[in-house]
Amino acid sequence: MNSVETNFGTIHSSHALMASNFVSLPVMNQLGTLPQFLIIGAQKCGTSWLHAGLREHPQVFMPEDKDNEIDFCKAEELAILQQRLAQQNTGQKAGDACAAWFWTRRGNDPITGQYRNIVDDIADVLGTDIKLILLVRNPVHRSISGYLHHIRHRTLDPNVGILASDPALGIVTLSRYGYHLQNWLQRFSAENMLILPAPAEADTGAIFHAVLQFLQLNQTSQTMATDRHVLPGLAKVHQHDGIWVRLDDACMQDVSWRQSVPIKLIDHVLHARLISREEIDMLTASLAEDTHWFLEQIRQHGWWHDAYAVWNQASHRH
Repeated sequence: MNSVETNFGTIHSSHALMASNFVSLPVMNQLGTLPQFLIIGAQKCGTSWLHAGLREHPQVFMPEDKDNEIDFCKAEELAILQQRLAQQNTGQKAGDACAAWFWTRRGNDPITGQYRNIVDDIADVLGTDIKLILLVRNPVHRSISGYLHHIRHRTLDPNVGILASDPALGIVTLSRYGYHLQNWLQRFSAENMLILPAPAEADTGAIFHAVLQFLQLNQTSQTMATDRHVLPGLAKVHQHDGIWVRLDDACMQDVSWRQSVPIKLIDHVLHARLISREEIDMLTASLAEDTHWFLEQIRQHGWWHDAYAVWNQASHRH
């Protein structure tokens, strides 16, 4: 087994298992081309940015779209995976990406309508030697970004507070990184996983370089994808009393407010406070134990980065 040292810790690589050990022969025959790596999330942590960057690498094939929540335990869904990878060229490494795959053991799953563990689905169908890439950011910031994302896309009413949002949206539950990571490590070796800080929290070039090392791809000089926002979220202003958003944004113009919402001018534009300081403090407290657990796992498996050291301080600054 080989390993390389980077500023993101020790990244291990193992020789690929023989196909018969990777997945069962019937599944291999059904799929044809299998992905060699997956970007499993997390939502609002830069998966679209990484997907766009890897698509520009000549040694990589990834479908143009992402976030296709394939139900790996259904034959008809496996056929979709085969179609998504059918245009792979000889010598390219095939991968796919879905920001929700990191979200494990979901009861009342919004996609399948049933209890589901995506970890077992992927391990049983694609084998446990597949490489998995995870980007994470401060879990409180991720929840806030997820909340505003759903408001921007009109899948959540701004009258519903962040802590009262439907658990099926994963606004808070997906930020419980420690819980989800433990579930992944029950089936997959840490040597086949790479966990990195989100591009919003670390040098994008270094993140991209570490991913290429992990996937054993040639380093390239292209930088066009490493410093751009692929899917910018709802613009927000952090102030001491909470999170404020512009009322002239399209998703805010036709809101029928059912409660008193603080409104004020910021830079000559009307803003509404959608998340209070009290809600941020409650969210931080609710995630604190799990975040500590996650960081312990990060240290244990050599994925530590200085970006994680400021998570608690950053949460209390906003």
